[in-house]
Amino acid sequence: MGAIVACSCEHITVLDARQVASIVWSCAQLTVAHLPLMPLLDALDSPLLDDLPAQQVGWLADSMPLLPCRGRLPERVAQRLGASVNILAESLSSMAAAPDGFSETSESLRSFAEAASRVAADQLGDSGSRLLLRTCGIGEMSPAAAMVLSPELPVVQKDSKRLLVRASSIFHIKIGESELKGTSVAVSGAKDGLRGNRWISPVQLPVAKLVDRSLCGEFQLLARLCDEILRGDYVSLPSDAVAGSVHLFVTATPCLSCIAVLCQFHRLFPEIQ
Repeated sequence: MGAIVACSCEHITVLDARQVASIVWSCAQLTVAHLPLMPLLDALDSPLLDDLPAQQVGWLADSMPLLPCRGRLPERVAQRLGASVNILAESLSSMAAAPDGFSETSESLRSFAEAASRVAADQLGDSGSRLLLRTCGIGEMSPAAAMVLSPELPVVQKDSKRLLVRASSIFHIKIGESELKGTSVAVSGAKDGLRGNRWISPVQLPVAKLVDRSLCGEFQLLARLCDEILRGDYVSLPSDAVAGSVHLFVTATPCLSCIAVLCQFHRLFPEIQ
């Protein structure tokens, strides 16, 4: 990694914004931020930062605490990330569910897909995702609550040949006079028990356009939960007759489609925390 950084610093004038940001982010993730990164960081603290898509800005925001930053770079990264979050949050705030849920052709989901294309991102890193979810009224578990709940999570069989990205949930929901309680798990990319887009719908994203976002673990868990809540006579119940909590654990940063799906679930069941 040291040779890559040295070569990058030597040829920094021919690197574009994405290349510089990717090298800086890689150093932070590999815990080699002690390398001589100042030429790269100084290059980003310039108009070069304005050329970065929101996805790389999100990665930089995650890296800032690990890097020897100086000047206004951390502040400028936070401002750029905040501007992208505002664009996406504005689109999500107008999201409204039809009586039969959200379809892929709904105007609100098309509007969100356009917003994601405008900021040029499939995801916003950990920092941007947390900020966007908070802005949309979806809370984050405290570390203490996560420690208490995590032993209840279902176990996923490990696969030595690939890294499994998974989502797990613990839910306790009251539906009229009935109660739904339990745990669930889904592995991203797995088609076992795949749920269709009945009540909620994924969103095609602009960077990896060919990725089927309905295979994301978060989507599968929430689609499964929608099926359980809205089966049979429950469909006719008013939304405030469904209340409770869902704690969702994920092993990787959620994509913007999954954040949109969380917001769809929140619109369908506003009394579920």
